Amino acid sequence: MSISNFIEASLYHFELSQFDIALALASSAVDATASKVGYSGNNNFRYKEFLKDNMKIITTFGFPGIYASGIKIKCINIKELKTDENNMIDIENILYHTIRCGLIHQCDISSQIEFTPSTILGDFIDKFKVPQNLVLGLIVSVVLAKCNKNEQLQRDYPIYNPQTKKKLFLNQLWGLEII
Repeated sequence: MSISNFIEASLYHFELSQFDIALALASSAVDATASKVGYSGNNNFRYKEFLKDNMKIITTFGFPGIYASGIKIKCINIKELKTDENNMIDIENILYHTIRCGLIHQCDISSQIEFTPSTILGDFIDKFKVPQNLVLGLIVSVVLAKCNKNEQLQRDYPIYNPQTKKKLFLNQLWGLEII
């Protein structure tokens, strides 16, 4: 198995609108890439540092219309998250603790997370909303990681850059670091 196998499987499930499965596979690829990049510390730290360092790529492809890092969100419905005094928390902690850990350890995030077809992000009434394209944001961040330059997909997948409206092919992006 390789990182590209997890990316390919994630894309397959994404195309079937099985966003939780696609996200679990993409999260595993992020885990493996964060380890290869060489971040020190435990898995929790490595994963969140990778997200933080790649958040502009993740938001570009995963949150169309947003190009940002340092995102904090008010979060009151997910009690196990450690928010600040204003109930704010950074997106890396939400992605790691709620989404990644929920999928990897419990195989379920349906009680807390709702996937939306558009860029809606935040804590609303009873569920935390995230865009379905979050999967693509994680995938592109993994593909662009320099340490993954020797990976290849069996089938090349087109992806659209929401900022430039250009069609890109994932196999041409492995290890490029930027687009």
